[in-house]
Amino acid sequence: MTTIESKKVIMKFMGVEPQFSDGKYHWTDSPFFYIREPSLDATVNGIAKYVKYDTSWDWLMAVVEKLCYNFDGQQFYQAEEKLNDALLSVKIEKVYEACVNWILEINKDKQNELNI
Repeated sequence: MTTIESKKVIMKFMGVEPQFSDGKYHWTDSPFFYIREPSLDATVNGIAKYVKYDTSWDWLMAVVEKLCYNFDGQQFYQAEEKLNDALLSVKIEKVYEACVNWILEINKDKQNELNI
């Protein structure tokens, strides 16, 4: 999975979505960044290039917090354990990867529930 693809996984989990108005998609969640594109894909790709989940603890810890407080951890025990191990390593790359993997597990579990 590319960095852009993994950022999109986190963006969707965190509820980062462009808005549509005046015939264009736009995102204005950051006071320092404004993107306005005619297509949803171009806007999402632009946002994915901007977000810093993979390089900033400030961005990534918001993801960790949402993961830890929105789930009881029982059904995702193995993913939660990997996140704990990654946090103890104090390496942002490992924490980022653990977050992406946990979100993918959550998405897979949700998909399985829909197929029942």
